[in-house]
Amino acid sequence: MDSLDMITSDLFRYKGMNFPVNEKLRPKDIDALKDFEIRPTDVFIITFPKSGTVWMQQILSQIMEASHPGWAEDVTNRAKIPYLEGRTVDDPFRDRKEPRVLYTHLFLELLPHGVKEKQIKVVYVLRNPKDVLVSLYHFAHSWVLMDSPTSFEVFFKQFMDGKQFVGSWFAHVKQYVAAQEQLKIHIVRFQVENP
Repeated sequence: MDSLDMITSDLFRYKGMNFPVNEKLRPKDIDALKDFEIRPTDVFIITFPKSGTVWMQQILSQIMEASHPGWAEDVTNRAKIPYLEGRTVDDPFRDRKEPRVLYTHLFLELLPHGVKEKQIKVVYVLRNPKDVLVSLYHFAHSWVLMDSPTSFEVFFKQFMDGKQFVGSWFAHVKQYVAAQEQLKIHIVRFQVENP
Protein backbone atom coordinates (compact mmCIF):
# COMPACT_ATOMS: atom_id res chain seq x y z
CA MET A 1 0.00 0.00 0.00
CA ASP A 2 3.01 2.28 -0.26
CA SER A 3 1.63 4.01 -3.39
CA LEU A 4 -1.26 5.45 -1.39
CA ASP A 5 -1.33 8.87 0.18
CA MET A 6 -0.36 7.89 3.72
CA ILE A 7 -1.59 10.19 6.49
CA THR A 8 -0.03 8.25 9.37
CA SER A 9 1.37 4.74 9.60
CA ASP A 10 -2.16 3.42 10.13
CA LEU A 11 -4.24 5.68 7.81
CA PHE A 12 -4.32 6.35 4.09
CA ARG A 13 -6.20 9.12 2.29
CA TYR A 14 -8.35 8.24 -0.69
CA LYS A 15 -10.74 10.62 -2.46
CA GLY A 16 -10.63 13.06 0.44
CA MET A 17 -11.30 10.53 3.19
CA ASN A 18 -9.00 8.70 5.62
CA PHE A 19 -9.24 4.92 5.87
CA PRO A 20 -7.43 2.42 8.11
CA VAL A 21 -4.64 0.50 6.43
CA ASN A 22 -5.78 -3.10 6.08
CA GLU A 23 -6.05 -5.70 3.36
CA LYS A 24 -9.87 -5.78 3.49
CA LEU A 25 -10.45 -2.17 2.46
CA ARG A 26 -8.44 -1.02 -0.52
CA PRO A 27 -9.15 1.79 -3.00
CA LYS A 28 -10.81 -0.66 -5.41
CA ASP A 29 -13.12 -1.82 -2.59
CA ILE A 30 -14.03 1.79 -1.77
CA ASP A 31 -14.77 2.48 -5.45
CA ALA A 32 -16.91 -0.67 -5.65
CA LEU A 33 -19.18 0.74 -2.93
CA LYS A 34 -20.47 3.32 -5.46
CA ASP A 35 -22.17 0.43 -7.28
CA PHE A 36 -23.51 -1.27 -4.17
CA GLU A 37 -27.10 -2.27 -4.93
CA ILE A 38 -29.48 0.02 -3.08
CA ARG A 39 -33.08 -1.03 -2.53
CA PRO A 40 -35.87 1.55 -2.18
CA THR A 41 -36.63 0.23 1.31
CA ASP A 42 -33.06 0.58 2.58
CA VAL A 43 -32.30 2.86 5.51
CA PHE A 44 -28.83 4.28 6.12
CA ILE A 45 -27.37 5.47 9.39
CA ILE A 46 -24.58 7.89 8.55
CA THR A 47 -22.26 9.21 11.21
CA PHE A 48 -18.82 10.58 11.78
CA PRO A 49 -17.12 7.97 14.02
CA LYS A 50 -17.93 8.20 17.73
CA SER A 51 -21.01 10.33 17.09
CA GLY A 52 -23.61 7.92 18.41
CA THR A 53 -23.54 5.16 15.81
CA VAL A 54 -24.21 2.31 18.23
CA TRP A 55 -26.85 4.39 20.02
CA MET A 56 -28.71 4.89 16.72
CA GLN A 57 -28.24 1.24 15.74
CA GLN A 58 -29.96 0.24 18.97
CA ILE A 59 -32.83 2.69 18.47
CA LEU A 60 -33.45 1.64 14.86
CA SER A 61 -33.14 -2.05 15.74
CA GLN A 62 -35.93 -1.65 18.29
CA ILE A 63 -38.10 0.31 15.86
CA MET A 64 -37.55 -2.24 13.10
CA GLU A 65 -38.24 -5.18 15.39
CA ALA A 66 -41.47 -3.55 16.64
CA SER A 67 -42.72 -2.76 13.15
CA HIS A 68 -41.38 -5.91 11.42
CA PRO A 69 -41.43 -8.79 13.95
CA GLY A 70 -38.69 -11.28 13.16
CA TRP A 71 -36.82 -8.64 11.16
CA ALA A 72 -33.46 -9.65 12.61
CA GLU A 73 -32.70 -12.97 14.19
CA ASP A 74 -29.16 -11.89 15.03
CA VAL A 75 -28.41 -10.67 18.50
CA THR A 76 -25.76 -7.99 18.01
CA ASN A 77 -26.17 -4.51 16.57
CA ARG A 78 -23.28 -5.23 14.22
CA ALA A 79 -25.09 -8.26 12.79
CA LYS A 80 -28.48 -6.53 12.60
CA ILE A 81 -27.14 -3.31 11.10
CA PRO A 82 -23.91 -4.02 9.22
CA TYR A 83 -21.14 -1.58 8.35
CA LEU A 84 -21.16 -0.78 4.63
CA GLU A 85 -17.39 -0.37 4.42
CA GLY A 86 -17.00 -3.74 6.14
CA ARG A 87 -18.78 -5.69 3.44
CA THR A 88 -16.95 -8.67 2.07
CA VAL A 89 -16.56 -10.13 -1.38
CA ASP A 90 -19.45 -12.57 -0.87
CA ASP A 91 -21.74 -9.58 -0.09
CA PRO A 92 -23.83 -10.80 2.87
CA PHE A 93 -26.08 -7.73 2.57
CA ARG A 94 -27.74 -9.13 -0.54
CA ASP A 95 -29.50 -11.83 1.51
CA ARG A 96 -30.79 -9.57 4.27
CA LYS A 97 -34.52 -9.17 4.75
CA GLU A 98 -36.09 -5.88 3.75
CA PRO A 99 -36.03 -3.25 4.92
CA ARG A 100 -32.26 -3.39 5.32
CA VAL A 101 -30.57 -0.97 7.68
CA LEU A 102 -26.88 -0.28 7.13
CA TYR A 103 -24.44 2.19 8.61
CA THR A 104 -21.52 4.06 7.14
CA HIS A 105 -19.01 6.79 7.87
CA LEU A 106 -18.49 7.62 4.17
CA PHE A 107 -18.37 11.17 2.92
CA LEU A 108 -21.29 12.14 0.70
CA GLU A 109 -19.46 11.76 -2.62
CA LEU A 110 -18.40 8.19 -1.77
CA LEU A 111 -21.92 6.91 -1.01
CA PRO A 112 -23.48 4.35 -3.38
CA HIS A 113 -25.22 6.05 -6.31
CA GLY A 114 -28.59 4.60 -5.35
CA VAL A 115 -28.75 6.49 -2.06
CA LYS A 116 -29.48 9.72 -3.94
CA GLU A 117 -31.15 8.19 -7.02
CA LYS A 118 -33.67 6.15 -5.03
CA GLN A 119 -34.08 8.77 -2.30
CA ILE A 120 -33.72 6.21 0.45
CA LYS A 121 -34.09 7.20 4.08
CA VAL A 122 -30.94 8.49 5.75
CA VAL A 123 -30.55 9.13 9.47
CA TYR A 124 -27.56 11.39 10.03
CA VAL A 125 -26.35 11.50 13.63
CA LEU A 126 -24.62 14.70 14.66
CA ARG A 127 -22.60 15.07 17.87
CA ASN A 128 -20.65 17.92 19.38
CA PRO A 129 -17.08 17.80 17.96
CA LYS A 130 -15.55 18.12 21.44
CA ASP A 131 -17.35 14.94 22.53
CA VAL A 132 -16.42 13.19 19.27
CA LEU A 133 -12.76 14.16 19.75
CA VAL A 134 -12.56 12.85 23.31
CA SER A 135 -14.42 9.64 22.47
CA LEU A 136 -12.26 9.02 19.37
CA TYR A 137 -9.11 9.70 21.40
CA HIS A 138 -10.01 7.03 23.95
CA PHE A 139 -11.19 4.64 21.22
CA ALA A 140 -7.86 5.02 19.39
CA HIS A 141 -6.11 3.49 22.41
CA SER A 142 -8.00 0.23 21.99
CA TRP A 143 -8.73 -0.13 18.27
CA VAL A 144 -6.15 -2.39 16.64
CA LEU A 145 -6.42 -0.57 13.29
CA MET A 146 -5.27 2.74 14.78
CA ASP A 147 -1.97 3.66 16.35
CA SER A 148 -2.37 4.68 19.98
CA PRO A 149 -2.08 8.46 20.32
CA THR A 150 1.17 9.74 21.74
CA SER A 151 -0.59 12.61 23.51
CA PHE A 152 -3.95 14.33 23.56
CA GLU A 153 -2.34 17.51 22.18
CA VAL A 154 -0.99 15.70 19.08
CA PHE A 155 -4.28 13.88 18.60
CA PHE A 156 -6.22 17.15 18.93
CA LYS A 157 -4.08 18.80 16.22
CA GLN A 158 -4.53 15.79 13.91
CA PHE A 159 -8.30 15.87 14.53
CA MET A 160 -8.49 19.60 13.77
CA ASP A 161 -6.38 19.12 10.61
CA GLY A 162 -8.59 16.22 9.41
CA LYS A 163 -5.75 13.73 9.82
CA GLN A 164 -7.52 11.19 11.97
CA PHE A 165 -9.83 8.30 11.03
CA VAL A 166 -12.35 9.39 8.35
CA GLY A 167 -10.97 12.93 8.08
CA SER A 168 -12.46 16.29 8.92
CA TRP A 169 -15.47 16.26 11.25
CA PHE A 170 -16.25 19.76 9.99
CA ALA A 171 -16.29 18.74 6.31
CA HIS A 172 -18.34 15.60 7.03
CA VAL A 173 -21.04 17.49 8.93
CA LYS A 174 -21.08 20.39 6.46
CA GLN A 175 -21.62 18.04 3.50
CA TYR A 176 -24.58 16.26 5.05
CA VAL A 177 -26.26 19.37 6.47
CA ALA A 178 -25.97 20.98 3.02
CA ALA A 179 -27.36 17.85 1.32
CA GLN A 180 -30.71 17.94 3.10
CA GLU A 181 -32.46 18.99 -0.09
CA GLN A 182 -30.66 16.42 -2.27
CA LEU A 183 -31.17 13.45 0.02
CA LYS A 184 -33.94 12.23 2.27
CA ILE A 185 -31.99 13.05 5.45
CA HIS A 186 -33.28 13.20 8.99
CA ILE A 187 -30.67 14.78 11.27
CA VAL A 188 -30.56 13.58 14.86
CA ARG A 189 -28.40 15.28 17.46
CA PHE A 190 -26.70 12.99 19.94
CA GLN A 191 -26.03 14.87 23.13
CA VAL A 192 -25.05 13.58 26.51
CA GLU A 193 -26.29 15.76 29.34
CA ASN A 194 -23.83 16.45 32.13
CA PRO A 195 -25.24 15.68 35.59
